[in-house]
Amino acid sequence: MKLLFSILSLLAVGTPVWSAQATARFRGGAKETDRGLQESECTDCCTSIDALPFEDIILCDHGHIAHAISTTIGGTCSHNRDVEAQKLSGKTTNDEAYNFLMGICKDRIQGCTSLESLDFASIRDCHNVHWAKEEIRNKQVGCTVTRADWQEAIAITGTLSWIDAEAVLRESCFEKITPCIPYSDLVEGFKVASECSAWHGVHIPIQDRLGESCKRTREEEAVAIVWDREKVASPGTKVVWHDEDETTTNAVDYLVEKCKENIVPCTSLDALDFVNIRECSNSHWARLEIQSKQAGCAATTRADWQEAMLITNTPTWDEAAVALRTKCYEKITPCVQYTDLYDDMKVVGDCHSWTGVLNPIKARLTESCMRTDKEDAIAIVYNLEKDNNPNTIVVWNDEDETTTDAEDYLVAECESRITPCLDGTAALFDRFSSIQLCNGHHVLQDIIFLQGEACLRQAWQDAVLVSPDEYKIWHDNDPATLDAQDYMVEQCSQRITPCSSLDDLLTLFESVQSCADWHIRKDIESLQGEGCRRNPDWDGVILAKELLEREGSTEVPTRWWSDDPAEVTGYSALRDKCESIIKPCVELETLHLGFKTAQYCDANHVRHEIDILQDDECRRNPYEDAVLLTPSDYAIWGDDDLNTKDARIRLMNECSVRIAPSFQLSELESDFVGINICDYGHIKQKIEARQSTIASTRRNGDQDAILLAGEILKNSDSTVLVTTHLDLVEQLETESPLATYAVMSWGNQEGTYNPATLLQTSCEENIQPCVPSLDLIKFTNITTCSYGHIKEIIRNNQGVDCTRHPDHDAALIVRDFEWLENPDGPRPALRPIWDDDPNALSGSEYLVEMCLEEVESCVPSFDDLNFADIEYCTHHHITEEITASQPDTCDRHPHLDATFLVREHVYLNQDDPGYEPPVYVWNDNDPNTENAFDYLMATCENDITPCIEVEDLDFVNIENCNQHYVRAEIISKQEDCSSDRHPHHDAMIMTGTDVWYNEDPDVDSALNVLQRECEATIEACVSMETLDFRYIRSCDDHHIRALIDETRESIGDSCPSYPSRNVQDEAILITGADVYHDLDDTTTNANDVLIEYCLTKVESCTLKREDSLEVHGCDWINFKDAVRKGTRDENNDCARRLDFEIFAMDRELSALFGKTSRELLDETCTTAWSGFNVSTFDQVDSEFTPAFMDDYTNGLTHLNSETGNFQGQCTYDRNSEVGSNIAKFYMYDAKQNLVDGFNPLDTCQGQAIMCCFGRDRQFGDNNGNCHIDNCEDADPADNSNLCKTETRAYPNNDPPENEIHCHGLAWGADDNEYTRKLMFNNFFYVSLYDHMYSRGYVERTIRREDDPAEFRMCDCVEEMPPVSRADCTEVSINPFTVHRDATSGTVIATAPEKLDVQYNACRGDGRNNDLSAYIKRLVREERFSEALQYQAYQTLVGYENPNDNHNEAACDAIL
Repeated sequence: MKLLFSILSLLAVGTPVWSAQATARFRGGAKETDRGLQESECTDCCTSIDALPFEDIILCDHGHIAHAISTTIGGTCSHNRDVEAQKLSGKTTNDEAYNFLMGICKDRIQGCTSLESLDFASIRDCHNVHWAKEEIRNKQVGCTVTRADWQEAIAITGTLSWIDAEAVLRESCFEKITPCIPYSDLVEGFKVASECSAWHGVHIPIQDRLGESCKRTREEEAVAIVWDREKVASPGTKVVWHDEDETTTNAVDYLVEKCKENIVPCTSLDALDFVNIRECSNSHWARLEIQSKQAGCAATTRADWQEAMLITNTPTWDEAAVALRTKCYEKITPCVQYTDLYDDMKVVGDCHSWTGVLNPIKARLTESCMRTDKEDAIAIVYNLEKDNNPNTIVVWNDEDETTTDAEDYLVAECESRITPCLDGTAALFDRFSSIQLCNGHHVLQDIIFLQGEACLRQAWQDAVLVSPDEYKIWHDNDPATLDAQDYMVEQCSQRITPCSSLDDLLTLFESVQSCADWHIRKDIESLQGEGCRRNPDWDGVILAKELLEREGSTEVPTRWWSDDPAEVTGYSALRDKCESIIKPCVELETLHLGFKTAQYCDANHVRHEIDILQDDECRRNPYEDAVLLTPSDYAIWGDDDLNTKDARIRLMNECSVRIAPSFQLSELESDFVGINICDYGHIKQKIEARQSTIASTRRNGDQDAILLAGEILKNSDSTVLVTTHLDLVEQLETESPLATYAVMSWGNQEGTYNPATLLQTSCEENIQPCVPSLDLIKFTNITTCSYGHIKEIIRNNQGVDCTRHPDHDAALIVRDFEWLENPDGPRPALRPIWDDDPNALSGSEYLVEMCLEEVESCVPSFDDLNFADIEYCTHHHITEEITASQPDTCDRHPHLDATFLVREHVYLNQDDPGYEPPVYVWNDNDPNTENAFDYLMATCENDITPCIEVEDLDFVNIENCNQHYVRAEIISKQEDCSSDRHPHHDAMIMTGTDVWYNEDPDVDSALNVLQRECEATIEACVSMETLDFRYIRSCDDHHIRALIDETRESIGDSCPSYPSRNVQDEAILITGADVYHDLDDTTTNANDVLIEYCLTKVESCTLKREDSLEVHGCDWINFKDAVRKGTRDENNDCARRLDFEIFAMDRELSALFGKTSRELLDETCTTAWSGFNVSTFDQVDSEFTPAFMDDYTNGLTHLNSETGNFQGQCTYDRNSEVGSNIAKFYMYDAKQNLVDGFNPLDTCQGQAIMCCFGRDRQFGDNNGNCHIDNCEDADPADNSNLCKTETRAYPNNDPPENEIHCHGLAWGADDNEYTRKLMFNNFFYVSLYDHMYSRGYVERTIRREDDPAEFRMCDCVEEMPPVSRADCTEVSINPFTVHRDATSGTVIATAPEKLDVQYNACRGDGRNNDLSAYIKRLVREERFSEALQYQAYQTLVGYENPNDNHNEAACDAIL
């Protein structure tokens, strides 16, 4: 700033800075000390100061002055230019000499233009000197001196440096700059602005008024306008668009305030029509009103809420809404007049908010009224109250006490005006005499009848209105309120009269079915006339009142029925009268005669007896007559109360006394002697046979069986009476205290007798067997003591005429055998032949025991069984031994004979002569029985001996210890054994085990014992340590087994088991595993152990110590590609899969260094890349600073806007210089150095950059449409289609695109990826060399003024507009070398001596030279993510058809 102020002060006096004072510092100094040698004084100078061409020098600095001296003195001077400078200046050092000459140079240097001739009036921006430099360059056209713009600036400002020149230029610019838009025009924009914000109040008015001739942006123009207005009043101020510096003037803030001063509303608060608005509390309707007033307003973009803030002069919409609501309440007028509403309330049904308020309002609302019923109700109440309470807020209904509820207000008005439809109560009370029932419902029915069709009110509503005033409601459950219903019912009760005659009813009582409720009501109903509106109950209540009045009672029944027995009801009064009149239909004596032959004496059969005696004239059912047949104190038929007299119990008792069986019990007992079996079925057959001879019987066999069983009981107790009702015994015995009731039940229910059991007992006392004598039952020669064989003996000895089954006769025989054991005792009871009771002896068991005491075995002696040479102690072999010992005459099965043989043997080996041996079975699973097989098995196992012993087996050289080889070893040793015994049996004998093999781990089998012995002896040939896994092809089953076999084979004779033992068995021995491989989680697999061990030992085979790999680039993806090639190299014995080789490398390096191969590679590659030189874009040309390159990619530099060649014909000096610099940079730096990037392209997240060029500025290069005679706005060669999108509004809906050219590049994600490292080398090539220098392609695809989205010429692909496709360039370099150190084993990457960057068309998937296809390839190579691919394809929309440049279909698909 100090420098700027010093320059400004010099400019203020009108003196060129360097032409006077600044130069004087040099020359003045020389005068005071030493002006140097004059021309006449310099005798050995080769030239003179005046001869030096300072007027056309490029820059008055050391280099250019030295060059001027060299040019002037030529090659004839005896000394060099530095000595000449000292001689000319009279100075002794170079610095002094050149400083002296620089002062003279500044006096003489001539610019191509002057500060005053620069056109700063229309410049874009004075803060950014880029625009001043562009103006200088425009003035340099045609100048013979080739200076850079900044050099020219120094020359014309008379300053020493570019920094000083820049300050002078900026100050001069601010003095001259003139806005494009007159401030008065901008004020017109303020008037119609949407609102006075930065965007609506400043940006948009300026944008609308910027003409095509003005090159400024909105912000730049704003700064120019404010500076123009303030430069006189505040000449020292700094105007910017916006910053936080309090010393500067912010153009945006300044113009926002001016907007507020000038903005004009479309309407006013008073102009809004709130009279007919729908609602004031909802601001929506006020906004609609504002919108209607905005029609035709010049401020066409202003929103209603913005207009509201403007007309209410409030800063926020919330405050504007409050102001609108207040104004609305002042003016709103209801559609329905309150007087009309009050008239309607007189005839409403009730004063509920809906029926009494909203419905009347809705009925009067016309189509012209836009309000709802509730909205107009609010307006009505507000108008009624606004004078008394002007500040009130009226709502329909809420809980806020500070507001007025329109609902409550109008309901109260309704209640004060409503009028009933009935004209008093007289007509209603007259109808009560014939009313059906005095309750609320029937009262309302009569009210409805009297209301008439014209009445709109509900009956209960009119009832409340005609009742006395204290009755406010029709009915509720609150005892504190008076109900109109209660009042009406009371009036009705005083006036009602019956429909039927009491005397007629009493006559019907004589024959009524019963004096029960229903029957009395039925008789009342039969007497009611057709015109009666009343049901029988209520007519009965009236009749009961009349009856009680006749009998002088003061009781007045009020209802037909009550649960309270003490209450006198209509029914109770008529019932008592009925019971004094009613008579039965049946004579009691006749009923008693029928009881003798009745089927049962239960309630049902008693009822049946009454039923068959009743005639057709009787109106009663049997139950009702039964009650009448008993004394009067028997008032009911059936209950469980002992304290009540039950007609049912009395008649059942009278029946039980009289009933008798169809025939005598003695007749049945005579039939029992020869009966087949004493079960109830056979007994019933005997009863039915007797019944069939008696014509008068009405019973079936079961019914007579009950009575006959009762006769059996009566033989012991003459007081016994029979019943089938256990639940009624107590009542029956109460009815007949001298009788003992026996309850008969077929189900053996406790407290009952089973008639079948009683009859069966009687049968068993009389039945006799069919076998004539017990001596016929003998078991000496029986085949077996099974009951079947015993039964066969009984069948063969039964009489010819006997039809009884042998089982049934067996039971009788057992009884008689038992009676023989105690002939003086009573006859034993019959035993059941079969009995499930383990503690009881059945008949069959009794006979089997008798048999076992007599039966004998066929085998002469137990000692005849020889187990010494038996094959094995099994069921089969023991059975064979018994069979061999039986004589040929024996036909008994060996198993049965064995039971007899064992029992005899056990008996003979006891010292106690009274010992009773157990009964043996052959074999069962019952632990309580003795098995003959078990006894014989124990004897066999005690005697049997093996052929060989375990110690005789040689497991040393066995192939493996599985059962096949163990069994083979046993067989080989059995050669000298005289027995033909199976090897499994011999194994079980020699090991003392029960089975050869068992899957149960808790059972120790012979095979288990022998395998344990085998496993303790067998040995492996190799060990884990002798197997070399380092370079194995894969740690899988196949390659591990191959390694084991190769190792065993190499051992030779030291591994005798190699030819016979397979590799899997060897693996199990090596690892000590359970199996080679299975799917059981509980076992150890040798295969798994070897694989796991292998994985801990593998090492890289492509990059062993001292090995090297040639890598195209120095990143992980390309390194893996080099490794993949190494695994396929025929000269390298490393035929591994890539993933396994990487795993082996990672394992080896992690073990050595604790890092993976990728981590080590990343580190060493980073180091290798750091060895290259880095070039920047300003080394292409000094002008190409980061800011310049940012503008260049945005299409804003002279390179973009100018027309002309960078090479070939017609190049002016600057274009030629730029072209030459680009070509030189391409030949050297772009091929050997890394090029550094610039913002914003160095921040691209999408891993791709794309340029789309809209203009060709260069002819003669065989590219594009620029020709020497026609190059104005020429198009490049067309290779793509710019898609019209929703983000871009083209003028006149016509895209400003002709032919465009798009070209891009992409790079990998890895930081060391060579395409990433060289992305800006590639960008330099694509943008500056290949397209601008070589083809002349510049500018954006859309002219800046036509493109509101402001897409750049070159940008990150995700920021570029959608296009159909783009060409593509990729780079290639000399390979890196990745080496393993021989000693440490570390990984070292070595960069190539020269990068030698080559630029080629991209090789893509599906097409070359296409950016989308190249990205597709990068994705396939895992260098580019699918997410970024998807993002890039939002720009490269024609990716599915990259061969189609135009591809309108792809463009249409995104619109």
